[in-house]
Amino acid sequence: MPSNQVRPRPEFYEIFASEEIEEIIYSLEAKKEIPYKFCFKDQGAITWDKSYLDQTKNENLPIQEVVDLLRLNFEYIHELIRAKKTINIIDIGQGNSYSVQHFITQLSKVANIKSYTAVDISRDMIYISERNIREWFPLIQFQGYNCDIESSEFINVLEPAIENNEQSVNLFLYLGAMISINENRSKILGNFKKIMNLGDLLILSNFLEFSDNFTHILSSAKFKRYSWIAELIGIGASNCKINAGLTDDRNIKFSKIEMNRDYIIEFNFDGETRIVKLSQGEEVTLWKCIRTTIPQLLKDIDVSKLKLRQLSTDKIKPHVLVICESLPN
Repeated sequence: MPSNQVRPRPEFYEIFASEEIEEIIYSLEAKKEIPYKFCFKDQGAITWDKSYLDQTKNENLPIQEVVDLLRLNFEYIHELIRAKKTINIIDIGQGNSYSVQHFITQLSKVANIKSYTAVDISRDMIYISERNIREWFPLIQFQGYNCDIESSEFINVLEPAIENNEQSVNLFLYLGAMISINENRSKILGNFKKIMNLGDLLILSNFLEFSDNFTHILSSAKFKRYSWIAELIGIGASNCKINAGLTDDRNIKFSKIEMNRDYIIEFNFDGETRIVKLSQGEEVTLWKCIRTTIPQLLKDIDVSKLKLRQLSTDKIKPHVLVICESLPN
């Protein structure tokens, strides 16, 4: 095998399904990136959870802006669902569920929460969420669904979790700027619309602005969280130059690695061999977040045929939270 030819380690094929490998190959070839959403699988989930908990010990809650915005809007949310006998929470990309712990605690005092459903691309993240939810709220039924919100299978996979009767409401959560890792936001919102019943609510949050501070992105702990897939594929990410920055329009914040040599990556799966070539000096994006503007967010909501009920911004941190309701088709 030539010195610049590499092959993914065997565990790569154990962690990722065929369609996920296809997406990784396509993204490397067409976009020169490894989709960040896959970093939450396997060891990435454990590393992310540990990093999160380490930050909370220092009283630096990573999702404090989400907690604050949910607290600010709690009375309004409660008013919208007050008449329902039962509430089902469907949390997409829930992580370890710490971002909603306070909200669920509040809501459970004034409403009957029947179930909490974690929906994540990572089974490992679902396990972490289940552990926490069962510990905090033992009387609330937990469900977990492993699927990608960007997949066409999202609706079919999640359908069994959606209760459809006049006495209950489904409360969909997409928090912590999870939508910032999705490039086609109108498609994501359209998927929500397709699965929501009349009167169901969607609550989502995202960044409005990015700072020029890249310390956190470039920290060794953060780099480990988003570089492990590159290492698994055979790219020596730890030996590459790391470039972090903002696009000229400041819409995307990113971290890229610059190839320290030529790479010929040989993927073997489903009886096929696929080759991806990367040249020395080329950059591969390992992490990126896409901010939103309020006009763009309102347009995406309108295109998706959802009704905006509330929009709130954080006075200190540039963060937005919106509450949408499903309308008749």
